[in-house]
Amino acid sequence: MTAWVAWLRGINVGGNRKVPMARLRELCTDAGLCDVRSYIASGNLVCRSAHRSASDVEDLVADLVEREHGFRISVVARAVDELEAALAAAPHNDVDHRHVAFLTQAPTSEALAKTTAAIVAPARLDVLGREAHLLLPGGMASDWIRPPGLERLLGVGATVRNRRTVDKVLAMARELPADD
Repeated sequence: MTAWVAWLRGINVGGNRKVPMARLRELCTDAGLCDVRSYIASGNLVCRSAHRSASDVEDLVADLVEREHGFRISVVARAVDELEAALAAAPHNDVDHRHVAFLTQAPTSEALAKTTAAIVAPARLDVLGREAHLLLPGGMASDWIRPPGLERLLGVGATVRNRRTVDKVLAMARELPADD
């Protein structure tokens, strides 16, 4: 069994696209995911699964939400060891105001150049593979980019979490029982 973190994009924000986490955990468990846990209501899941690919986990969770709630969401999943490696490689790990955008795929070099050109100091963006590490001293509300704009610039799907949330979700995932 692989330990997974699944980031659900755009649910339970501003009262829109409501997905009760208790019901989502129940649906995921009924669909075969194990030890399903969630962190706050903004779409952060951890689980264990026999699925070996992120796309299988992403499709399963997105399908469950669509069947239950009637709308399709984007889900980005990472195996726990992959997430740990991505966070260890992140620049500016020792400062506040950090966010991580989990990307559906690595952006092209052209899209990355366009995005980098749009950055307004003191904000900073470092894309490493399928993660965009953001340093936003003014916070998400007052700095240069919000998730839809980031997706448009990079040309890939993305969901953003602040680093405190990412660290808490990763800690939950590390607490999952060892493989059966």
